[in-house]
Amino acid sequence: MIKKSLPSNQRSVAQVVQSLSRILRIDLVYVIKGGFWLFMGQATTSVISFLATIVIARNLDKDDLGTYRYILSVASLLAIPTLSGMNVAVTRAVAQGNRDSFMQGFRVKLKWGLLGGIAGLILAAHYGLTNSSSKLVLGIAMAGVFVPIMEPLNLYNAPLLGERCFRTSAIFGAVIRVVSATVIILVTWLTRNLLFTTAAYF
Repeated sequence: MIKKSLPSNQRSVAQVVQSLSRILRIDLVYVIKGGFWLFMGQATTSVISFLATIVIARNLDKDDLGTYRYILSVASLLAIPTLSGMNVAVTRAVAQGNRDSFMQGFRVKLKWGLLGGIAGLILAAHYGLTNSSSKLVLGIAMAGVFVPIMEPLNLYNAPLLGERCFRTSAIFGAVIRVVSATVIILVTWLTRNLLFTTAAYF
């Protein structure tokens, strides 16, 4: 029921939204609110990531920058066994009232993530045996150690989305990313060292 105390233009908008919700059989208010906060979270992440990329590019030499990008590419591959689709499954389960799904999903991601960790350490050992750059070896070893731990921790957002706490999810996610990017920027600017930058990333 639309409150008569609302201004006429607001009542008109509310009526249109309600009509579209009935026609499309979806909760448009839910979609609009959720979409706004998700957009704000993504926008904040994009801006701070862009700034971090600029600082890294200006403070690491060409060879170290190439090695850094390669290490991040390897880290992305090592994250595959952590089952990124688990986040969606946990969100759906929480939305259906199964709040225990978070810990279940966390344990599964952690268990499978160990495969990526082992693969990372094996790859680091391979590069070490072939007399590759020590920076590359240590960087990949870091990825092998931290990826299996960090990826399951990223599951924190799934219960918030399942509970429709979009504002909390966006703010919490933005704070984490801003702090993380700030640490990377400061470490890179102060040390100009590939390994310190890589450690700050993870």
